[in-house]
Amino acid sequence: MPIRVPAKADTDTVNAFQDVEKRLQELESKLRAITELEQKVKVLETPTELVIPTYITQGDTVIEGDLRVEGNTTIRGNVSAPQLFNGIIQATPAALTSAAQQVVEVHGSLAVLNAISADTLYTRRMESTPVWCKAMKGSTASPGAADQWNLVPFEGGVLEFDTDGMHSNTVNNSRLTVQSQGVYLVVASIISQQAATQRYIAITKNGTTIAEYGPWLGLNAGTERREVIAISFAVPGDYFQVYTYFVGTALTVDVNSWFSAVRIS
Repeated sequence: MPIRVPAKADTDTVNAFQDVEKRLQELESKLRAITELEQKVKVLETPTELVIPTYITQGDTVIEGDLRVEGNTTIRGNVSAPQLFNGIIQATPAALTSAAQQVVEVHGSLAVLNAISADTLYTRRMESTPVWCKAMKGSTASPGAADQWNLVPFEGGVLEFDTDGMHSNTVNNSRLTVQSQGVYLVVASIISQQAATQRYIAITKNGTTIAEYGPWLGLNAGTERREVIAISFAVPGDYFQVYTYFVGTALTVDVNSWFSAVRIS
């Protein structure tokens, strides 16, 4: 802000006017700084959404929280993230060779609005309710004659758990029938009566044996518990059953025997 000095002013007056002009210029500079600071504060007070148009990393990317990307994501390495992606996820190894694979690995839920570009996609399914069933024997009884394979029913016993409707005590009560596709761990735990005879246990899927235990020689006194375990991929409608084979004597299967299936993948 220039100040006009009187034409016939002496030296002291001129110096005084110049000093006032200098002070005014300093004041104007400070006022401009205050105005700029107020504008910055207003920007900070205004809520904004962070949008990342393109995200590029050369190595492995590990994200502990949520990641939201509105544009393309090119990652030359592996991706490990727990939650959300919006955009195109393209993961390529750091060494770009013809034998290298593009890999995306997700350890939680994955939501993608467009596409995933990868040779291999690893995901881990999170079950809100586990798929499993455990059926108990309803009574101690012989499943059939000696020296042959006999189907073991699990009739009238307590269902300790059955989250997917796999077993009925009245309809096809020897079966655990699959309702949901997956890989199942199937276990039969059979208690047979006392006798010094050999015996076998088997698990079948759709009538075909997939696991067998035996023979073992029973004791002269006391019941004998043995387990047989199978792992099998199954689709809805497939069913598992238990068979026993008692050599020489038609032994009984105890009421505390049980049959179980758990989906593990």
